[in-house]
Amino acid sequence: MSRIRAGQPDVPRVVSCDKNERVFNAPLPLLFQWHRRLDNRAVSDNRAVSETALRHYLDHALDVIGFKDGGGEPLRYTFHDIRRLFITDAIMHGMPPHIAQLVAGHRDINTTMGYNSVYPEEVIKGYREFIARRRALRPSQEYRSPTNEE
Repeated sequence: MSRIRAGQPDVPRVVSCDKNERVFNAPLPLLFQWHRRLDNRAVSDNRAVSETALRHYLDHALDVIGFKDGGGEPLRYTFHDIRRLFITDAIMHGMPPHIAQLVAGHRDINTTMGYNSVYPEEVIKGYREFIARRRALRPSQEYRSPTNEE
């Protein structure tokens, strides 16, 4: 991965290949990318890490950790599982569900809530904790009672 330099975006934009559509996507700031130097010249670029390589890395990490399922077989996760875990964790830690919907790119909030594997009471508690943390960071004069005109 290349180093971040002043004046450059935080995450370099790279072109990735959509294996299902068999097209190249427009450059995006992908999380998983690697730095490639071309030949012995000073020319270099960043490339997206392939889905196959990411699956290999994840499977290797799970093998090293030694997690097993109920039948004693090594655990295997899909990228979709990780997406569900992210949405669940975000909502449990106070991200409002409608924001999680936007992050996940869902058109319907019910899809997002289907990803979320927590009980509604936990969502309400998490949201209240999020609001309390936000209010603690803001000046108290912003939380005055509204006037009749307002």
